[in-house]
Amino acid sequence: GFPLRINRIWGRSIACTGEPFCNYSVTETKTKLREIVERLEMKFGDAIADLKIHLDGCPHACGQHWVGDIGLQGTTARETDEHGNKIQAYDIILRGGLGKKTAIGKQVLRRIPTDLVPLYVERLVEAWLWFRTLFNVNGNNYDFRDFCDEWTDDELKDIAEGKMTARDLLLKKMPELAMTC
Repeated sequence: GFPLRINRIWGRSIACTGEPFCNYSVTETKTKLREIVERLEMKFGDAIADLKIHLDGCPHACGQHWVGDIGLQGTTARETDEHGNKIQAYDIILRGGLGKKTAIGKQVLRRIPTDLVPLYVERLVEAWLWFRTLFNVNGNNYDFRDFCDEWTDDELKDIAEGKMTARDLLLKKMPELAMTC
């Protein structure tokens, strides 16, 4: 049967039908969403319960990637594999939302090969949780959108690509802390 105790992220995340059942989709969606959520849940547990990940295999947005905390839109990478075939990839959209923080998300990272997407998402979530724990802003009300709004696209991109850590961001914003760290 179904487990009675399950992380809320499973109910808050959406994937469109995707490849191979949709003629418009250029990427697999449901298995990619499962891979991402399982990875995040294994590493962060219930801390990610309120995160919303929306994943689409094409620009038609059946999975509403524009309004997720983290939106993923299927595309192809510029590179090809060893056989000359196109590599599945995703654009990463941040700052989307519904409710009190309604907004259409902004594409921050483009054409990320599918095998790197879970790692990029993990790095972003890890940085958000680090700041949420560090500042304990309004209890646990420092949501992922607050984190994304606090930093520039380039800073978020650097976090996702592993060029910068959350600690690096903090020291960049508050260099006086370098003396105490």
